[in-house]
Order: sequence, then structure tokens, then C-alpha cells
Amino acid sequence: MQSRLAVTTPSVPTANYSKTYTNTYEKSQGCGGICFTREDLFKVENQYIVDGYMNLQINGTIQSQKYVTAIDTFKPNDLAESLWNSDNKDFKIIVDGKAIMAHKCILAHRSKYFAALFNSEMTEYKENKTSIIGFPYSIVETVIKACYDCDITDFIVDDNINLLLSFMDLHEFVGF
Repeated sequence: MQSRLAVTTPSVPTANYSKTYTNTYEKSQGCGGICFTREDLFKVENQYIVDGYMNLQINGTIQSQKYVTAIDTFKPNDLAESLWNSDNKDFKIIVDGKAIMAHKCILAHRSKYFAALFNSEMTEYKENKTSIIGFPYSIVETVIKACYDCDITDFIVDDNINLLLSFMDLHEFVGF
């Protein structure tokens, strides 16, 4: 949970008005107190409005403070990241002579192509490996990492977006 401490000082120099407000907000919405009433604002003798103008100055600071709760310590991608970093992957994808290891269940869940492959008697399924040609290792690895909900935003750039989409389309990746 995050709270914000706002210290604001609205002032109207012509009316010799200045007041400091301190408020704590638990949500990203809210407002402080009332500075002056509508009646006081339009009274000529108060000089809030002079020659048809009001010079309202607001000075302030907002400080943000995060309170850690039990729910905050849970990261939605903890399971996916731990699976990606695990050593018990059961399927090898060979690209440009290099291997990318993955879990069959993750691949089958994210790709119709791999789901069909794993429900067949093809050699790739029996040997727990396949080779992919026509795509660079970095493209294939990025898509496989995305299957594990890894952050791939730094890799998605204009130079490779078409290859990423082509690989995903060809191998029927879904759910991203």
C-alpha cells in the first residue's frame, strides 16, 4: 500500500491570505480542505479578486511512502520466473547449434504447434528435442522466455518485431 503526504500552501497575496494544509492520501484521488467560502471569495473588501483577476499561488510538496504488506511481497511472475530458471526442463529447442531448454507443459500451453507436437508420435516428441531453422536464436529465445512471462520489453524493437511476430504466428503462440 502506498500513501502520499501532501503539504500545500495556497495563498492570495492581495488578500493577505495564506494557509498550510497537511493531508495524507491512501488513494490517488482526493482533495484538501476548503480555503475560503464562495461568499468570502466574492466580497470586495476581502480583496481575493482585484480588477477582475485573482492571483492564487500554490506551493507544496508531495511525499510518497510505501507500506509493505503481505500481498505486496507476492510477485505474480514468481512461479514463471522460477520455472524459467529451473534445471528440470524436459524439452530442448536447438537453434543455430545452441540449445534452449523449456518445459513441455509450458510450451503446449502457449503454442498450438507444440501442443500438437506433444500429442503425436513424432520423433521430436520421443527424443524431447526439435530444431528450428529460419529464425535467429535470439528471436526464438525471446518468444520462449515470453512463454514464462519473463520481461522481454527491452528486446522488442523495430529491427526484430517482424521476426518475432512471424515466429509466433508460424508456431501458433497464443496467450501473450
